[in-house]
Amino acid sequence: MKTLLVIIAFAFIGCGALEIIDRDITCRGDNIELELTFDMSFFGDVYSEGHYIDRNCRTWGTGTRFVTMKLDHSSCGVFSNGFDNTYSVFVTINERSSIVKAGDLSFLISCSYDTDTAVTIRADNVEVGQLSTAIILNTPSPPQLRLSVYEGSDLNSRGKSAGFVDIGDSLLLVASLVDNTIYQNLLVYDCQAYSSADESLAIELIDSSECINGDLYGGIIQTPSVMKRLSGRFPVEKWISFRAFKFPDADIVRFECQAFACINPQECDDTVRYTV
Repeated sequence: MKTLLVIIAFAFIGCGALEIIDRDITCRGDNIELELTFDMSFFGDVYSEGHYIDRNCRTWGTGTRFVTMKLDHSSCGVFSNGFDNTYSVFVTINERSSIVKAGDLSFLISCSYDTDTAVTIRADNVEVGQLSTAIILNTPSPPQLRLSVYEGSDLNSRGKSAGFVDIGDSLLLVASLVDNTIYQNLLVYDCQAYSSADESLAIELIDSSECINGDLYGGIIQTPSVMKRLSGRFPVEKWISFRAFKFPDADIVRFECQAFACINPQECDDTVRYTV
């Protein structure tokens, strides 16, 4: 007679409001079944790590407080250990669909088919290493325009160019008009962040009217609008502050904006409210 050992080890990707109040793991002969109950309505994703694109390895919330999914032993990243007869899989829970951000959860489920032990549930901490993000897509074209991501939360105290950061770190997305001898201002619009693994996984940061995505304000985007620096000896720059995030199945996030320059410094400013 087979008995099952279920080991669940949680890793918190930052700190946030997402909380699991109940979990039910069933180890079957050819699959692992998972049912999670949350403390509030859930609209995010639950998926096996590295297999977000495969719909058989992912489920999503519809506003109820619970989700269920089944992971076959032969797919969805489930790996086995013949020595101790276990099947294991890493599962990630995103509070917001298609985005991995601070406060999301990751955990390991391991089912051990052992004839000598009873069913046991144990929760242990798992150390989560650094996640990398922010490879920048530059769009240089006449006049000289540049898109960059820097470490920091304010333009006046910006750090180095971002390369490898942790989820939740403060970053700046900055569009610069490098040569201001002819052009005096620029308009930045239709800014997108998208996954390096699948460009269909994308979110809008700044819309076609140069307004921030209000749905992301306070959680990911930290500035209430597109900010501007218009100064003689410095390049003309428009920017937003945001917290680092990534998409499922890819550690690299790419950024792309549309922009054009204006000769009159009062142009290109219809929706910009804040100047530094």
